[in-house]
Amino acid sequence: MNASISLTIPILTGFTVALLRDAGFFVSVNSNMEEESFYGKNAGCSFIYGQCDDNNREFCTVGSFEKKCDCYYHGTGQCNFSQFLDNQCNTYRTISNAKCYDQSNNFQNNPNYKRIFGVTFGLNSKCFNSSLIDEKYRPINEQGLCYTYTCTSANQVIVHVGGTKVTCSNNGQQLKVPGYSGYLTCPEKLDEFCAYKKLCPNNCNSNGYCNNGTCICMKGFRGVQCNQVA
Repeated sequence: MNASISLTIPILTGFTVALLRDAGFFVSVNSNMEEESFYGKNAGCSFIYGQCDDNNREFCTVGSFEKKCDCYYHGTGQCNFSQFLDNQCNTYRTISNAKCYDQSNNFQNNPNYKRIFGVTFGLNSKCFNSSLIDEKYRPINEQGLCYTYTCTSANQVIVHVGGTKVTCSNNGQQLKVPGYSGYLTCPEKLDEFCAYKKLCPNNCNSNGYCNNGTCICMKGFRGVQCNQVA
């Protein structure tokens, strides 16, 4: 088993809520704030007791120099070694200026990148491992790129590449896009991908908490982003 550090969006799991209750530091904990963690979900006992395997998306091999999506597809990351993790339990840690949801601080967010790679950013954007590039340019290796997406009720993922939409219907499917060379790799588990919590604008300005895309404001604040005094 290994520790996991997230530099993107924190998750308050049911395990953490139970720990807070049992520790006695809080009189009550709002169960509506519990969130589902997909880290290692349904991976079996070997995920806990066995060796870390870079065939699982949770882990990677240090030294590969690849820039791929982190486990939750929040952004482009690099495989990092940490003295606090077990041997070979290395993970992709999102680069600070490569978070797909943070369009104000993303190195890909410039006109040339958007035109050549078809990328987009914002709360409805996630990272996809992709080698797509305008066919007028030389091919590139697969890397984490940001695209706007939507999920259907059948857990199909519709990805917007430039002005074109393509649909992920199968786990790990590789898609071609007209006008681009290379391919886009669909998420490993589409049902989990579509169940990831939705993000809130500006993280509710720290004046409330995010409940699957909706800000629940603390007393004294109001507004979609909890940025107004009540």
